[in-house]
Formats: sequence, C-alpha cells, structure tokens
Amino acid sequence: MLLELKNICKSYLDGEKKLTVLEDVSYSFEAGKSYAIVGRSGIGKSTLLNMIAGLDRPTSGDVILDTVSYSNLSEEQLAKLRGATLGFIFQSHHLLAEFNAEENVAMPLIILGQAKSKALLVAREILNKVGLSDRSHHRPSQLSGGEQQRVAIARSMVAKPKMLVADEPTGNLDTTTSWEIVKLLQDINALGTTVIMATHNTDIVNSLLKRVITLNKGVLEKDEKPKGHHEKKESVAEKQETKEEPAKSGEEK
Repeated sequence: MLLELKNICKSYLDGEKKLTVLEDVSYSFEAGKSYAIVGRSGIGKSTLLNMIAGLDRPTSGDVILDTVSYSNLSEEQLAKLRGATLGFIFQSHHLLAEFNAEENVAMPLIILGQAKSKALLVAREILNKVGLSDRSHHRPSQLSGGEQQRVAIARSMVAKPKMLVADEPTGNLDTTTSWEIVKLLQDINALGTTVIMATHNTDIVNSLLKRVITLNKGVLEKDEKPKGHHEKKESVAEKQETKEEPAKSGEEK
C-alpha cells in the first residue's frame, strides 16, 4: 500500500447551509498501479484529488502516505512532503508565463533547495523524455496546448515522485493529443509510479487504467476493474480453429 484514505469527509458553509462534498470516503491505493476517479461534474473528484495531494485538508478523517499521517504535519511539513513525494498535473497547466519550459520544469527542484544549474540540467533531461528538447527555451505562450501539458507532466515528474495525481489532464485537448498525453502517463506508470487520474473519458478509462473509482454525491459508490481491461479477446481465427478441432480429431482416428 502506498496511500490510504481513512473516513474522509469534506464540507463547506454556504451561508447558513452546510454543503457536504465528500462523505466518509475510505480507500487504499497500491504502489505502482493506475487509478481513474470518475463521476459527473461537481461530484467531488477534484476535491478528493486535492485531499490526496495534500493541497487541501479534510474536515474530518485522515490521509496516510507510506505511514505518514497528513493530519500530524504542519503546512510547511506537508508542502515539503508533497514536493518530494507527489506530482500534480492540473487541467489548465498552471505554467509560469514569465519563464520558459526548462525553467518551469526546474522550479520544483529549485524550491526544494537544489542548485539552479543542476535543476536546469535535470529539467532538460526530463523535457527530452517527453519529446520537447527542441522547445525547452520557449515560453508557455509559444507552445501548443499539448506541448504545455507535456511541460506540466515533466514538471510533475522532475523530483521523481512516488505518485502522480492528474486532474482531467486531457480535458482541454483534442482527441489525438489526449491519447499522446495518456500514453505518456501510461509509460510513467510502467516505470513504477502510481498514477491517480480524474477523467470523463471512458475510452481512456477502459483502455489504460487498472482500477475505476466512481464517486456519487460525495460517496465512493464503486471500485472495479475497467470494462474489458486485460481480458484476452479470442480472435475470429481462434474461434474457427477451436470449432474445427473435433473434426480434425475424427479424421485422425
């Protein structure tokens, strides 16, 4: 187990009315697996991801990452843990407009105290892995939406996190670019990084992710394998061959 949610509740006050977004959500995420969090808009997916990433705290309950309880950490300690252990990919990238791609990717390492020259060198290597070595000195405004998302992914991976959390990472992209981004996330997962993604894309869920968590009205409603995931589909030729085998046996007699 890598991360555990224990009875997570999150509520807000809307005037005098209490608005409950998450209610008694418990779940264990295993290291190295990939997860989809699904459900209609406004159901609490982003809120749950924020809890997982330590960007927000639950009203009650706890998040435990490799035996470390978030509730026992100060904001400074939580930020340090998040910077060293977790990567977060936002739907809208959140790249810093005044810095180029290389500088954006290096930023987490610089914040963690690494020398700028070394951080930029590591950033250059990561950008090369996501196919952007020739765009490293371009600012976000000079990059396409797909390129910006690749920079965001590179930034999330630069500190070699154990877990990558992605909030609708393909939501603003065309179909072709979306699949390129998801293939990149799949490659990252294959290297052992746990991937937890909120998405509306059922094709992505059924093709590439290993577990599907469905939220409904703030409650964890389902936990299942994607439909058809890792199931071996018998080809037409295989079916025909199977049908012919008894006849062949008869001929041999």
